[in-house]
Amino acid sequence: MKHSILKLSFFLAFSFICGFFTRGWFITDDSVSPKLNSSEFSTLKSAQTRDESESLIMEETADDLTHKPYHGVAVVIDTVDSPSPMTQIEAALVGRRDPDTAYALLLKYKHVLSTEDYESKLADILSAWARDDPALANRHIGELTSPMRIESVYRSIASGLATQDIKDAFAWLQSPTAEQFSDSLLLDCYSIIMYQYSELNPVGAAEVLAQLDSVTIQMELIYPILDNYAKQDFDAALNWVLDLDTFGIKSVGISELLLNQHRLDEVQTLNTIIEKQENLDGQTLASAFSILSSTDPPGMADNLYLIAEDKQSEVAQAFISEWLKSDQIAAMAWVMDHDNNGSVIDGATEAIVNAASYSETDVAFTWAEKLSDREKRVSLISKVISSANADGVYYLNDTLRKYDFSEKDRSALFEKLNARIEENTSPLIIPD
Repeated sequence: MKHSILKLSFFLAFSFICGFFTRGWFITDDSVSPKLNSSEFSTLKSAQTRDESESLIMEETADDLTHKPYHGVAVVIDTVDSPSPMTQIEAALVGRRDPDTAYALLLKYKHVLSTEDYESKLADILSAWARDDPALANRHIGELTSPMRIESVYRSIASGLATQDIKDAFAWLQSPTAEQFSDSLLLDCYSIIMYQYSELNPVGAAEVLAQLDSVTIQMELIYPILDNYAKQDFDAALNWVLDLDTFGIKSVGISELLLNQHRLDEVQTLNTIIEKQENLDGQTLASAFSILSSTDPPGMADNLYLIAEDKQSEVAQAFISEWLKSDQIAAMAWVMDHDNNGSVIDGATEAIVNAASYSETDVAFTWAEKLSDREKRVSLISKVISSANADGVYYLNDTLRKYDFSEKDRSALFEKLNARIEENTSPLIIPD
């Protein structure tokens, strides 16, 4: 134990002596760490203070471009550690939402940016201006050369104008600037402005739409306008579209209204349409009737007799065609129960014939032959012949011989039948 204590004491003393001499060597060895005299130390201290001060200034300059210059006039200070020009522009435009400073940076660095980078950022800046100051964006748009980007900015201007003052927006659409637009760009700008306007005032938007000369633009714009109009007042929207002068627009508008309204009073809506049916062509009336009757065909079918006689056949054909898809037996039973050879039944019969003529030639022929009107009967049988498959052609060859047609009608029907035989990919041999 005593021997161990002596050894430890000796080791500590030796370590202390080595440490003392080593420390002295490091301090006094001028070749390794020369001493600074007082003047050199002062100079170094001043330089360090200046560097710290400049570093602080640079941090403040880089982080504090928060002043708001007017329309692209900004003071931009370079620093030693400044980010790349594109990064600075992006930070101002997106990070701080400051297009004025972004524009100033863009002009400052224009000489070092590629044409593509310059045009891309300029378009972004103009689009940002367009939201808050469309007139400013419009003044600077001439600085762009890319047609695609120019059109993109014009769309942003249209949106900005519609948000700020709809009258200015419509005036802009009639300005010399808009007269130079391509058809597609003009349509886009109209759509943007009218859609935003229809959200605020669908009635006013509808009135503007009715006054437009371009049917193409009317067709494009009627969808958003009617959608917003119907949400506010469906009945008013329906009456408005029924009173439109242009049949094409009217047809599209009615279909749009009826197909996109989930809470629809079908009976009341159909009554309104029937009351104004003189303003509708047969095709539009037929489409509306079919849409409104789709949920309850048996309950709505008798309304066919409320349709004007000159349109009954067309409307009945469209209605029965849709009904056959969902319930063939019920549809055919209704027609048989109302078999009075009127215009409604003529149209309904044609619908049945068209549906059955390819796969059920015998059914189609039986229905076609029932018509009392000779011209309609022969016309429908001709349709059956034109649509019949190979088996159907054999059936028709036998059946036609059993019916008492006039010589003229028989000749026409067999001529049609022979032509149908020749059209078959596998030639048929029909016995005399």
